[in-house]
Amino acid sequence: GLPLLAGGQGAQAAVPAVTLDNDLTQLLLDARGRVIGLVDKATGKNRCAPVPEYFVTLRKGDVAQRPSGCTEDGGKLTFAFRKRGITAQVNVTVKQRYFVFELAAVSDPDVDEAVLGGLAVDLAKDMSASVAWASDGEFAVAVVPLNLQVEVGLTGGTYPAFAPKCVRRYGLPGAKIALAGC
Repeated sequence: GLPLLAGGQGAQAAVPAVTLDNDLTQLLLDARGRVIGLVDKATGKNRCAPVPEYFVTLRKGDVAQRPSGCTEDGGKLTFAFRKRGITAQVNVTVKQRYFVFELAAVSDPDVDEAVLGGLAVDLAKDMSASVAWASDGEFAVAVVPLNLQVEVGLTGGTYPAFAPKCVRRYGLPGAKIALAGC
């Protein structure tokens, strides 16, 4: 079935706007760019936390910005930040056992920071912030920087949250991560 979103008086089924599949996992994003599913294909279990994280966020000055829209077209994700009129484009490469995401463009050159691969999971048994992986002993997720533009980010707790970021100083376009779940 569809993943459920937490909050409100009753849980609502989240409708995926983007579905990415490889041999091991299925990644689902809703129309606002939130990760609503990271499904372990072996068990069918959604490994996301009950409250979804935004897959891409931006910071310009002191203002953090979350997308209001997310679409997919031929291996490109477009995140729209309508309040500021900004868009971010992310190239997606689906590999057999992982996904590669590359920040291709940000329409506003004054954006200071981007999080690429924001994700909260229900895997709190074992984790490592230094290499950004989390596991419950049966399933593990890792978000790996693929170049020096990306800084690893993982916060612990009941629902570990990945937030790999890149900054304008080192260049936003070209920042690249791999996301693996197995």
